[in-house]
Amino acid sequence: MSELFDAGARAILDRAYAQPREWHYTRLVDPSPAELIRWRGHDPLGPDPVPGERYVTRWGRAFSRAIYYQHRWWSASAQGGPWRATRRPVVRKSGALLVEAGRYKPAGLGSVALRRGLAFRVQLAPAGAEMRAAVAALPASQRWAGPQGHGPATSQLDDRDWGEDSPGHG
Repeated sequence: MSELFDAGARAILDRAYAQPREWHYTRLVDPSPAELIRWRGHDPLGPDPVPGERYVTRWGRAFSRAIYYQHRWWSASAQGGPWRATRRPVVRKSGALLVEAGRYKPAGLGSVALRRGLAFRVQLAPAGAEMRAAVAALPASQRWAGPQGHGPATSQLDDRDWGEDSPGHG
């Protein structure tokens, strides 16, 4: 499922790398009928039932995971640049990436706004003291990584009502 979100994740990350410290916005449009079929009966627009999390839907959480995954494993460098052709051998630790899901936006005029979707914003804070201050300012429940900086702080398979065979998993 992640390949579904990779291009959008990379596009917003490219903008964040080009202008760190600024918020960059995008809209995650609701899934098409074909995408809904891939979820095999699970509702991607249903609530994402993880205590303490703020992503409104499973669809939104999947996009958020794709953004973090692309940033941590596939980005070229702290300054941006071409995306890596192979997954980096170690986790990227430079720059604090802030990802926030907002409200649903109604369909409107223009090619991007033809479909209803969830608003997202992304900001990259540079590494070092500024990064540590940005992360420390967030409540623990809103930090993606756990205390040692590895993996999701609260996204556990046991908290889900779908299993490993679901395209929303992983």
